Amino acid sequence: QMDEAMDNLDELEEQRIFEEYKIWKKHSPFFYDTLYSHALTWPSLTVEWMPDRNTPFNSDWTVQRLLIGTHTSNDEQNYVQIIKVKIPLESSKDTREYREGLDEPGIVTGAGGGNKAGAAG
Repeated sequence: QMDEAMDNLDELEEQRIFEEYKIWKKHSPFFYDTLYSHALTWPSLTVEWMPDRNTPFNSDWTVQRLLIGTHTSNDEQNYVQIIKVKIPLESSKDTREYREGLDEPGIVTGAGGGNKAGAAG
């Protein structure tokens, strides 16, 4: 019975966290000019902006890359992933936007874990 009670508490806690997340997500346009949301398979302890930036000619946005590393708690092999983020320029007319998802150009696996990574530059 103790295990069942703990499972119920865990479920209630997860439900409470999910409800708080939904409230935050609903109100996030009031907090941020631009928000990108992307569900990861594993949490990331490492997030770093790459030093390069690409602004296509005559566009109101720029493309930047992020380096993220996984934290799988050794359930699976950790990896480093590079994702592309399309960011509106400050000069664009309306930067208030919400986008789901990001482009993921690459994944690099490694024995060292995904919580130690860096961009050269």
